Amino acid sequence: MNMYEGLRSCSKRYCKLLLEVTDEIIIIFDIRGNVVNCNRAAIDKLGYKANDITGMYVGDIVSDLFSVNMYGNVVLPKMDESGRIMGVMYRSNMTCFDVYASIKSWTDEQGDFVGIVCATETVMLKSAEKQLNIAKEEQKKTEQIRTEFVANVTHELRTPLNGIIGHVKEIKEGIDSERLKTIGIIEKCADDMMKLINNILDFSKLEAGKYLLDEQECQFSKFIDHIVATHIKNIDEKGLKLVLNVDENIPEYILCDELALGRILNNLMSNAVKFTSVGNIMLQITKASETEDYVELFFMVIDSGIGISDEEKTKLFKEFSQVDASVTRKYGGTGLGLAITKQLVEMMNGQIFVESTKGEGSTFSFNVVLKKSEKTGKIDENNFTFSDSVSRTSGDTEDIDELFAVNKFGTSENFEEIRKNIDKLAITIEMNNFEKAEMFASNIKELVIGQDEELDKSLFRIVLMLRRENYEKSAELLGTVKSKLSEITGMML
Repeated sequence: MNMYEGLRSCSKRYCKLLLEVTDEIIIIFDIRGNVVNCNRAAIDKLGYKANDITGMYVGDIVSDLFSVNMYGNVVLPKMDESGRIMGVMYRSNMTCFDVYASIKSWTDEQGDFVGIVCATETVMLKSAEKQLNIAKEEQKKTEQIRTEFVANVTHELRTPLNGIIGHVKEIKEGIDSERLKTIGIIEKCADDMMKLINNILDFSKLEAGKYLLDEQECQFSKFIDHIVATHIKNIDEKGLKLVLNVDENIPEYILCDELALGRILNNLMSNAVKFTSVGNIMLQITKASETEDYVELFFMVIDSGIGISDEEKTKLFKEFSQVDASVTRKYGGTGLGLAITKQLVEMMNGQIFVESTKGEGSTFSFNVVLKKSEKTGKIDENNFTFSDSVSRTSGDTEDIDELFAVNKFGTSENFEEIRKNIDKLAITIEMNNFEKAEMFASNIKELVIGQDEELDKSLFRIVLMLRRENYEKSAELLGTVKSKLSEITGMML
Protein backbone atom coordinates (compact mmCIF):
# COMPACT_ATOMS: atom_id res chain seq x y z
CA MET A 1 0.00 0.00 0.00
CA ASN A 2 1.44 3.43 -0.97
CA MET A 3 1.07 6.62 1.10
CA TYR A 4 -1.90 7.91 -0.92
CA GLU A 5 -3.89 4.67 -0.52
CA GLY A 6 -3.02 4.54 3.18
CA LEU A 7 -4.28 8.06 3.86
CA ARG A 8 -7.42 7.50 1.82
CA SER A 9 -8.45 4.26 3.55
CA CYS A 10 -7.35 4.67 7.17
CA SER A 11 -9.30 6.17 10.09
CA LYS A 12 -8.57 9.71 11.33
CA ARG A 13 -6.60 8.36 14.28
CA TYR A 14 -4.34 6.21 12.15
CA CYS A 15 -4.21 8.84 9.41
CA LYS A 16 -2.67 11.30 11.88
CA LEU A 17 -0.17 8.64 13.02
CA LEU A 18 0.74 7.85 9.39
CA LEU A 19 1.34 11.54 8.69
CA GLU A 20 3.70 11.89 11.63
CA VAL A 21 5.88 8.79 11.19
CA THR A 22 6.65 9.02 7.44
CA ASP A 23 9.75 10.77 6.08
CA GLU A 24 7.86 11.82 2.95
CA ILE A 25 6.67 15.44 2.69
CA ILE A 26 2.87 15.35 2.77
CA ILE A 27 0.69 18.37 1.99
CA ILE A 28 -3.13 18.18 1.89
CA PHE A 29 -5.10 20.85 0.02
CA ASP A 30 -8.70 21.72 -0.90
CA ILE A 31 -10.42 22.26 -4.25
CA ARG A 32 -9.04 25.82 -4.50
CA GLY A 33 -5.51 24.54 -3.93
CA ASN A 34 -5.26 25.98 -0.41
CA VAL A 35 -3.21 23.94 2.09
CA VAL A 36 -5.40 22.56 4.88
CA ASN A 37 -2.90 20.24 6.59
CA CYS A 38 0.64 18.87 6.38
CA ASN A 39 2.85 16.49 8.29
CA ARG A 40 5.87 16.98 10.54
CA ALA A 41 8.30 16.19 7.69
CA ALA A 42 6.83 19.06 5.60
CA ILE A 43 7.25 21.55 8.45
CA ASP A 44 10.82 20.41 9.20
CA LYS A 45 12.05 20.28 5.61
CA LEU A 46 10.27 23.38 4.28
CA GLY A 47 10.99 25.58 7.31
CA TYR A 48 7.41 26.80 7.78
CA LYS A 49 5.46 26.97 11.01
CA ALA A 50 2.22 24.97 11.04
CA ASN A 51 0.11 28.11 11.15
CA ASP A 52 2.05 29.79 8.34
CA ILE A 53 1.73 26.95 5.80
CA THR A 54 -2.01 26.50 6.35
CA GLY A 55 -3.91 28.54 3.79
CA MET A 56 -0.99 28.91 1.37
CA TYR A 57 -1.58 28.06 -2.30
CA VAL A 58 -0.06 24.65 -2.98
CA GLY A 59 1.41 25.92 -6.27
CA ASP A 60 3.57 28.38 -4.31
CA ILE A 61 5.20 25.47 -2.51
CA VAL A 62 5.39 22.99 -5.42
CA SER A 63 6.40 25.17 -8.36
CA ASP A 64 4.99 25.02 -11.92
CA LEU A 65 2.90 21.87 -11.48
CA PHE A 66 -0.57 23.17 -10.68
CA SER A 67 -2.99 25.32 -12.68
CA VAL A 68 -6.50 26.75 -12.11
CA ASN A 69 -9.53 26.23 -14.33
CA MET A 70 -12.22 28.77 -15.29
CA TYR A 71 -14.10 28.06 -12.07
CA GLY A 72 -11.10 28.83 -9.91
CA ASN A 73 -10.59 25.20 -8.98
CA VAL A 74 -7.13 23.64 -8.85
CA VAL A 75 -6.09 21.34 -11.75
CA LEU A 76 -3.70 18.49 -10.92
CA PRO A 77 -0.75 17.70 -13.19
CA LYS A 78 -0.52 14.42 -15.11
CA MET A 79 1.68 11.72 -13.57
CA ASP A 80 4.10 9.46 -15.46
CA GLU A 81 3.63 5.69 -15.85
CA SER A 82 4.79 5.09 -12.30
CA GLY A 83 2.20 7.54 -10.95
CA ARG A 84 4.79 10.19 -10.02
CA ILE A 85 6.22 13.45 -11.40
CA MET A 86 9.44 15.43 -11.04
CA GLY A 87 9.04 18.87 -9.43
CA VAL A 88 10.64 21.67 -7.38
CA MET A 89 9.67 22.58 -3.81
CA TYR A 90 10.37 25.95 -2.23
CA ARG A 91 11.34 26.43 1.42
CA SER A 92 10.16 29.39 3.53
CA ASN A 93 13.51 31.16 2.84
CA MET A 94 12.84 30.80 -0.94
CA THR A 95 15.58 28.23 -1.49
CA CYS A 96 14.45 25.16 -3.43
CA PHE A 97 15.20 21.47 -3.97
CA ASP A 98 14.13 18.79 -6.47
CA VAL A 99 11.46 16.28 -5.50
CA TYR A 100 9.82 13.20 -6.94
CA ALA A 101 6.12 13.60 -6.14
CA SER A 102 2.83 11.74 -6.33
CA ILE A 103 -0.21 14.05 -6.54
CA LYS A 104 -3.70 12.59 -6.13
CA SER A 105 -7.24 13.64 -5.22
CA TRP A 106 -10.45 12.01 -3.99
CA THR A 107 -13.83 12.88 -2.47
CA ASP A 108 -14.20 12.35 1.27
CA GLU A 109 -17.21 11.01 3.20
CA GLN A 110 -18.86 14.46 3.20
CA GLY A 111 -18.46 14.76 -0.56
CA ASP A 112 -15.67 17.34 -0.34
CA PHE A 113 -12.60 17.40 -2.60
CA VAL A 114 -9.31 16.33 -0.97
CA GLY A 115 -5.96 16.73 -2.74
CA ILE A 116 -2.62 15.43 -1.55
CA VAL A 117 1.05 15.81 -2.46
CA CYS A 118 3.46 13.08 -1.30
CA ALA A 119 7.03 14.08 -2.16
CA THR A 120 10.52 12.67 -1.64
CA GLU A 121 13.74 14.61 -2.09
CA THR A 122 15.58 13.32 -5.15
CA VAL A 123 18.88 13.67 -3.27
CA MET A 124 17.70 10.89 -0.92
CA LEU A 125 16.49 8.80 -3.84
CA LYS A 126 19.74 9.24 -5.73
CA SER A 127 21.73 8.37 -2.63
CA ALA A 128 19.67 5.20 -2.09
CA GLU A 129 19.96 4.33 -5.79
CA LYS A 130 23.72 4.84 -5.67
CA GLN A 131 24.04 2.59 -2.62
CA LEU A 132 21.90 -0.03 -4.35
CA ASN A 133 24.06 0.07 -7.48
CA ILE A 134 27.21 -0.24 -5.36
CA ALA A 135 25.72 -3.24 -3.57
CA LYS A 136 24.76 -4.84 -6.91
CA GLU A 137 28.27 -4.33 -8.28
CA GLU A 138 29.81 -5.83 -5.15
CA GLN A 139 27.44 -8.81 -5.36
CA LYS A 140 28.31 -9.25 -9.05
CA LYS A 141 32.03 -9.20 -8.27
CA THR A 142 31.55 -11.66 -5.41
CA GLU A 143 29.57 -14.04 -7.64
CA GLN A 144 32.21 -13.75 -10.36
CA ILE A 145 34.99 -14.53 -7.87
CA ARG A 146 33.00 -17.47 -6.51
CA THR A 147 32.31 -18.80 -10.02
CA GLU A 148 35.95 -18.50 -11.06
CA PHE A 149 37.09 -20.12 -7.80
CA VAL A 150 34.70 -23.08 -8.21
CA ALA A 151 35.72 -23.50 -11.87
CA ASN A 152 39.43 -23.39 -11.02
CA VAL A 153 39.13 -25.78 -8.09
CA THR A 154 37.01 -28.30 -10.01
CA HIS A 155 39.39 -28.23 -12.98
CA GLU A 156 42.35 -28.73 -10.62
CA LEU A 157 40.58 -31.67 -8.96
CA ARG A 158 39.74 -33.30 -12.27
CA THR A 159 43.36 -33.40 -13.45
CA PRO A 160 44.73 -35.73 -10.71
CA LEU A 161 41.47 -37.68 -10.65
CA ASN A 162 41.74 -38.45 -14.36
CA GLY A 163 45.27 -39.69 -13.67
CA ILE A 164 44.02 -41.96 -10.87
CA ILE A 165 41.24 -43.44 -13.04
CA GLY A 166 43.62 -44.01 -15.97
CA HIS A 167 46.26 -45.78 -13.86
CA VAL A 168 43.64 -47.89 -12.05
CA LYS A 169 42.44 -49.22 -15.41
CA GLU A 170 46.00 -50.21 -16.30
CA ILE A 171 46.59 -51.91 -12.93
CA LYS A 172 43.40 -54.00 -13.30
CA GLU A 173 45.02 -56.06 -16.04
CA GLY A 174 46.63 -59.28 -14.84
CA ILE A 175 45.99 -59.17 -11.05
CA ASP A 176 44.32 -61.69 -8.74
CA SER A 177 40.60 -61.55 -7.93
CA GLU A 178 41.02 -60.23 -4.35
CA ARG A 179 43.12 -57.28 -5.47
CA LEU A 180 40.82 -56.80 -8.44
CA LYS A 181 37.95 -56.26 -6.00
CA THR A 182 39.96 -53.60 -4.15
CA ILE A 183 40.92 -51.89 -7.40
CA GLY A 184 37.26 -51.96 -8.43
CA ILE A 185 36.29 -50.12 -5.22
CA ILE A 186 38.97 -47.47 -5.89
CA GLU A 187 37.72 -47.07 -9.47
CA LYS A 188 34.11 -46.67 -8.34
CA CYS A 189 35.08 -44.07 -5.72
CA ALA A 190 37.05 -42.12 -8.32
CA ASP A 191 34.12 -42.26 -10.78
CA ASP A 192 31.71 -41.07 -8.08
CA MET A 193 34.04 -38.19 -7.21
CA MET A 194 34.28 -37.22 -10.89
CA LYS A 195 30.48 -37.09 -11.11
CA LEU A 196 30.33 -34.78 -8.08
CA ILE A 197 33.00 -32.50 -9.56
CA ASN A 198 31.17 -32.36 -12.90
CA ASN A 199 27.92 -31.50 -11.11
CA ILE A 200 29.54 -28.61 -9.23
CA LEU A 201 31.25 -27.32 -12.38
CA ASP A 202 28.08 -27.47 -14.48
CA PHE A 203 26.00 -25.84 -11.76
CA SER A 204 28.56 -23.05 -11.48
CA LYS A 205 28.41 -22.44 -15.25
CA LEU A 206 24.60 -22.44 -15.27
CA GLU A 207 24.41 -19.98 -12.37
CA ALA A 208 26.88 -17.67 -14.10
CA GLY A 209 24.99 -17.88 -17.41
CA LYS A 210 28.09 -19.33 -19.11
CA TYR A 211 26.61 -22.72 -20.04
CA LEU A 212 25.86 -22.59 -23.77
CA LEU A 213 24.11 -25.30 -25.76
CA ASP A 214 26.13 -26.75 -28.64
CA GLU A 215 23.59 -28.05 -31.14
CA GLN A 216 24.96 -30.74 -33.46
CA GLU A 217 23.38 -33.45 -35.57
CA CYS A 218 22.35 -36.40 -33.39
CA GLN A 219 21.30 -39.88 -34.49
CA PHE A 220 18.50 -40.44 -32.00
CA SER A 221 18.36 -44.26 -31.94
CA LYS A 222 22.11 -44.52 -31.21
CA PHE A 223 21.80 -41.77 -28.59
CA ILE A 224 19.07 -43.71 -26.71
CA ASP A 225 21.02 -46.96 -27.17
CA HIS A 226 23.98 -45.32 -25.40
CA ILE A 227 21.78 -44.00 -22.56
CA VAL A 228 20.38 -47.47 -21.90
CA ALA A 229 23.83 -49.09 -22.15
CA THR A 230 25.11 -46.63 -19.53
CA HIS A 231 22.58 -47.81 -16.92
CA ILE A 232 21.79 -51.43 -17.81
CA LYS A 233 24.68 -52.87 -15.75
CA ASN A 234 23.48 -51.19 -12.53
CA ILE A 235 19.88 -52.18 -13.34
CA ASP A 236 20.90 -55.83 -13.79
CA GLU A 237 23.04 -55.83 -10.64
CA LYS A 238 20.07 -54.67 -8.57
CA GLY A 239 17.83 -57.32 -10.08
CA LEU A 240 15.57 -54.71 -11.70
CA LYS A 241 13.97 -54.76 -15.13
CA LEU A 242 14.07 -51.95 -17.70
CA VAL A 243 11.09 -51.36 -20.00
CA LEU A 244 11.72 -49.18 -23.06
CA ASN A 245 9.01 -47.60 -25.19
CA VAL A 246 10.20 -45.35 -28.06
CA ASP A 247 7.69 -43.77 -30.45
CA GLU A 248 8.37 -45.04 -33.99
CA ASN A 249 7.39 -41.62 -35.40
CA ILE A 250 10.35 -39.80 -33.84
CA PRO A 251 12.82 -38.53 -36.48
CA GLU A 252 16.05 -40.53 -36.67
CA TYR A 253 18.13 -37.35 -36.94
CA ILE A 254 17.69 -34.20 -34.85
CA LEU A 255 19.82 -31.20 -33.91
CA CYS A 256 20.57 -30.97 -30.18
CA ASP A 257 23.27 -30.70 -27.56
CA GLU A 258 23.78 -34.42 -27.08
CA LEU A 259 25.82 -33.88 -23.90
CA ALA A 260 23.12 -31.70 -22.27
CA LEU A 261 20.18 -33.92 -23.28
CA GLY A 262 22.17 -36.96 -22.15
CA ARG A 263 22.85 -35.22 -18.84
CA ILE A 264 19.11 -34.77 -18.27
CA LEU A 265 18.27 -38.40 -19.04
CA ASN A 266 21.27 -39.78 -17.15
CA ASN A 267 20.34 -37.80 -14.03
CA LEU A 268 16.75 -39.06 -14.11
CA MET A 269 17.75 -42.65 -14.93
CA SER A 270 20.43 -42.66 -12.22
CA ASN A 271 17.92 -41.45 -9.64
CA ALA A 272 15.39 -44.06 -10.75
CA VAL A 273 17.98 -46.84 -10.32
CA LYS A 274 19.32 -45.39 -7.06
CA PHE A 275 15.92 -45.08 -5.37
CA THR A 276 14.42 -48.35 -6.66
CA SER A 277 15.18 -51.59 -4.83
CA VAL A 278 12.70 -53.93 -6.52
CA GLY A 279 10.56 -53.92 -9.61
CA ASN A 280 10.84 -51.99 -12.85
CA ILE A 281 12.07 -48.82 -14.47
CA MET A 282 10.49 -47.55 -17.64
CA LEU A 283 11.82 -45.06 -20.19
CA GLN A 284 9.11 -43.83 -22.52
CA ILE A 285 9.72 -41.32 -25.34
CA THR A 286 7.00 -39.94 -27.59
CA LYS A 287 6.74 -37.28 -30.28
CA ALA A 288 4.46 -34.57 -28.85
CA SER A 289 4.34 -32.31 -31.91
CA GLU A 290 6.20 -31.50 -35.11
CA THR A 291 6.49 -28.53 -37.45
CA GLU A 292 8.51 -27.97 -40.59
CA ASP A 293 11.59 -26.97 -38.57
CA TYR A 294 11.08 -28.30 -35.04
CA VAL A 295 10.07 -31.44 -33.18
CA GLU A 296 8.85 -31.59 -29.57
CA LEU A 297 9.77 -34.76 -27.69
CA PHE A 298 8.21 -35.90 -24.42
CA PHE A 299 10.23 -38.14 -22.08
CA MET A 300 8.99 -40.13 -19.08
CA VAL A 301 11.17 -41.97 -16.56
CA ILE A 302 8.96 -44.13 -14.35
CA ASP A 303 10.14 -46.24 -11.40
CA SER A 304 8.67 -48.46 -8.69
CA GLY A 305 10.95 -46.99 -6.01
CA ILE A 306 10.58 -45.21 -2.67
CA GLY A 307 8.36 -42.41 -4.00
CA ILE A 308 8.07 -38.80 -2.84
CA SER A 309 5.47 -37.11 -0.61
CA ASP A 310 3.71 -33.87 -1.64
CA GLU A 311 5.70 -31.95 0.99
CA GLU A 312 9.00 -33.35 -0.27
CA LYS A 313 8.24 -32.42 -3.90
CA THR A 314 8.72 -28.72 -3.09
CA LYS A 315 12.44 -29.37 -2.37
CA LEU A 316 13.16 -31.50 -5.43
CA PHE A 317 14.47 -28.96 -7.93
CA LYS A 318 16.20 -26.65 -5.43
CA GLU A 319 19.99 -26.64 -5.45
CA PHE A 320 21.83 -28.48 -2.63
CA SER A 321 18.52 -30.04 -1.52
CA GLN A 322 17.27 -33.59 -1.11
CA VAL A 323 13.91 -34.66 0.24
CA ASP A 324 15.24 -35.32 3.76
CA ALA A 325 18.41 -36.06 5.71
CA SER A 326 17.80 -39.82 5.78
CA VAL A 327 17.80 -39.92 1.96
CA THR A 328 21.17 -38.11 1.91
CA ARG A 329 22.65 -40.51 4.45
CA LYS A 330 21.40 -43.63 2.69
CA TYR A 331 21.83 -42.68 -0.98
CA GLY A 332 24.38 -39.84 -0.94
CA GLY A 333 24.63 -37.03 -3.50
CA THR A 334 25.09 -33.26 -3.51
CA GLY A 335 21.46 -32.36 -4.24
CA LEU A 336 22.52 -30.61 -7.48
CA GLY A 337 21.39 -33.22 -10.02
CA LEU A 338 17.75 -32.21 -10.38
CA ALA A 339 18.53 -28.47 -10.08
CA ILE A 340 20.90 -28.85 -13.06
CA THR A 341 18.36 -31.02 -14.89
CA LYS A 342 15.61 -28.39 -14.52
CA GLN A 343 17.83 -25.59 -15.85
CA LEU A 344 18.96 -27.66 -18.85
CA VAL A 345 15.36 -28.60 -19.71
CA GLU A 346 14.34 -24.92 -19.59
CA MET A 347 17.29 -24.01 -21.85
CA MET A 348 15.74 -26.40 -24.40
CA ASN A 349 12.38 -24.56 -24.16
CA GLY A 350 10.80 -27.27 -22.05
CA GLN A 351 9.43 -27.98 -18.59
CA ILE A 352 9.97 -30.81 -16.11
CA PHE A 353 7.25 -32.41 -13.98
CA VAL A 354 7.01 -35.02 -11.23
CA GLU A 355 4.16 -37.26 -10.11
CA SER A 356 4.74 -39.51 -7.14
CA THR A 357 3.21 -41.22 -4.14
CA LYS A 358 5.29 -42.12 -1.12
CA GLY A 359 6.18 -45.81 -1.26
CA GLU A 360 4.62 -46.33 -4.70
CA GLY A 361 7.21 -45.03 -7.15
CA SER A 362 7.72 -41.84 -9.15
CA THR A 363 7.23 -40.50 -12.67
CA PHE A 364 9.55 -37.74 -13.88
CA SER A 365 8.58 -36.27 -17.24
CA PHE A 366 9.87 -33.42 -19.38
CA ASN A 367 9.50 -32.02 -22.87
CA VAL A 368 12.12 -30.38 -25.09
CA VAL A 369 11.79 -28.55 -28.40
CA LEU A 370 14.58 -29.48 -30.83
CA LYS A 371 15.50 -28.48 -34.36
CA LYS A 372 15.05 -31.02 -37.13
CA SER A 373 17.95 -32.19 -39.27
CA GLU A 374 18.02 -31.95 -43.04
CA LYS A 375 18.20 -35.76 -43.02
CA THR A 376 14.76 -37.38 -43.04
CA GLY A 377 13.35 -40.69 -41.90
CA LYS A 378 11.82 -42.19 -38.77
CA ILE A 379 13.75 -43.79 -35.93
CA ASP A 380 15.79 -46.85 -36.92
CA GLU A 381 14.98 -49.76 -34.57
CA ASN A 382 17.96 -51.72 -35.93
CA ASN A 383 20.34 -49.46 -34.02
CA PHE A 384 19.09 -50.70 -30.63
CA THR A 385 21.58 -53.32 -29.38
CA PHE A 386 20.09 -54.29 -26.01
CA SER A 387 17.16 -56.54 -26.95
CA ASP A 388 18.23 -59.35 -24.57
CA SER A 389 18.52 -57.10 -21.51
CA VAL A 390 15.56 -54.77 -22.02
CA SER A 391 11.85 -55.39 -22.34
CA ARG A 392 10.40 -53.46 -25.30
CA THR A 393 6.87 -52.11 -25.65
CA SER A 394 5.35 -49.98 -28.38
CA GLY A 395 2.39 -47.67 -28.78
CA ASP A 396 0.53 -46.06 -25.89
CA THR A 397 1.21 -47.70 -22.54
CA GLU A 398 -2.02 -46.78 -20.81
CA ASP A 399 -1.99 -49.18 -17.90
CA ILE A 400 1.33 -48.33 -16.23
CA ASP A 401 0.10 -50.01 -13.02
CA GLU A 402 0.52 -53.44 -14.63
CA LEU A 403 4.23 -52.77 -15.09
CA PHE A 404 4.66 -52.00 -11.39
CA ALA A 405 2.38 -54.59 -9.79
CA VAL A 406 5.54 -55.98 -8.16
CA ASN A 407 5.06 -53.54 -5.26
CA LYS A 408 1.52 -54.74 -4.53
CA PHE A 409 1.69 -57.64 -2.10
CA GLY A 410 -0.29 -60.66 -3.29
CA THR A 411 0.05 -60.12 -7.03
CA SER A 412 1.72 -62.82 -9.10
CA GLU A 413 4.47 -60.32 -10.00
CA ASN A 414 5.06 -59.61 -6.31
CA PHE A 415 5.31 -63.31 -5.40
CA GLU A 416 7.67 -63.98 -8.32
CA GLU A 417 9.93 -61.12 -7.19
CA ILE A 418 9.95 -62.48 -3.61
CA ARG A 419 10.97 -65.92 -4.90
CA LYS A 420 13.80 -64.47 -7.04
CA ASN A 421 15.20 -62.41 -4.16
CA ILE A 422 15.02 -65.36 -1.72
CA ASP A 423 17.06 -67.49 -4.15
CA LYS A 424 19.61 -64.70 -4.67
CA LEU A 425 19.85 -64.05 -0.91
CA ALA A 426 20.59 -67.73 -0.25
CA ILE A 427 23.35 -67.79 -2.90
CA THR A 428 25.00 -64.55 -1.70
CA ILE A 429 24.99 -65.76 1.94
CA GLU A 430 26.72 -68.98 0.83
CA MET A 431 29.27 -66.88 -1.08
CA ASN A 432 29.83 -64.60 1.96
CA ASN A 433 29.00 -61.60 -0.24
CA PHE A 434 27.83 -59.09 2.38
CA GLU A 435 26.88 -56.16 0.12
CA LYS A 436 24.76 -58.18 -2.32
CA ALA A 437 23.17 -60.25 0.44
CA GLU A 438 22.16 -57.12 2.36
CA MET A 439 20.60 -55.68 -0.80
CA PHE A 440 18.48 -58.80 -1.46
CA ALA A 441 17.40 -58.99 2.20
CA SER A 442 16.32 -55.33 2.03
CA ASN A 443 14.45 -56.04 -1.21
CA ILE A 444 12.47 -58.86 0.41
CA LYS A 445 11.62 -56.63 3.35
CA GLU A 446 10.29 -53.98 0.96
CA LEU A 447 8.20 -56.54 -0.95
CA VAL A 448 6.46 -57.88 2.18
CA ILE A 449 6.65 -54.88 4.55
CA GLY A 450 3.76 -54.64 6.99
CA GLN A 451 2.45 -58.16 6.27
CA ASP A 452 3.87 -59.80 9.38
CA GLU A 453 5.69 -58.27 12.36
CA GLU A 454 7.74 -61.42 13.06
CA LEU A 455 8.85 -61.60 9.41
CA ASP A 456 9.92 -57.92 9.47
CA LYS A 457 12.01 -58.55 12.60
CA SER A 458 13.68 -61.64 11.08
CA LEU A 459 14.62 -59.73 7.91
CA PHE A 460 15.98 -56.86 10.01
CA ARG A 461 18.10 -59.33 12.01
CA ILE A 462 19.44 -60.93 8.80
CA VAL A 463 20.68 -57.53 7.64
CA LEU A 464 22.23 -56.94 11.08
CA MET A 465 24.00 -60.33 11.07
CA LEU A 466 25.25 -59.73 7.52
CA ARG A 467 26.77 -56.41 8.55
CA ARG A 468 28.57 -58.25 11.35
CA GLU A 469 29.66 -60.84 8.73
CA ASN A 470 27.95 -63.57 10.75
CA TYR A 471 26.95 -65.66 7.74
CA GLU A 472 26.13 -68.77 9.79
CA LYS A 473 23.50 -66.93 11.82
CA SER A 474 22.23 -65.24 8.66
CA ALA A 475 21.68 -68.63 7.01
CA GLU A 476 19.82 -69.84 10.13
CA LEU A 477 17.55 -66.78 10.06
CA LEU A 478 16.98 -67.30 6.32
CA GLY A 479 15.35 -70.64 7.13
CA THR A 480 12.93 -68.85 9.51
CA VAL A 481 12.16 -66.24 6.84
CA LYS A 482 11.46 -68.93 4.20
CA SER A 483 9.12 -70.76 6.54
CA LYS A 484 7.21 -67.61 7.43
CA LEU A 485 6.98 -66.49 3.80
CA SER A 486 5.64 -69.89 2.74
CA GLU A 487 2.99 -69.59 5.46
CA ILE A 488 1.94 -66.08 4.36
CA THR A 489 2.14 -66.45 0.58
CA GLY A 490 1.37 -70.15 0.11
CA MET A 491 4.54 -70.51 -2.00
CA MET A 492 6.99 -73.35 -1.61
CA LEU A 493 10.39 -71.75 -0.97
